[in-house]
Amino acid sequence: TGLTSPFHDFTCFDTATLAGLIYGQTVLAKAIKAAKIPFNIDEAHSAIYDAEKTADLFCKMVNVWPLKTG
Repeated sequence: TGLTSPFHDFTCFDTATLAGLIYGQTVLAKAIKAAKIPFNIDEAHSAIYDAEKTADLFCKMVNVWPLKTG
């Protein structure tokens, strides 16, 4: 593919890691709050809700990353 990774082969890079880097939070509810994404605590821990919110968080982080890095 011509792409190279700067990470070690055994590196795990996920939404929580990215949230820690961008927002200083690795807990989903705290990262969502830091990202100013609406979050309903009564729906939390439902597999589909958490997956949707994780996707929302990931998309927001990917879209704000150039803004956060200057």
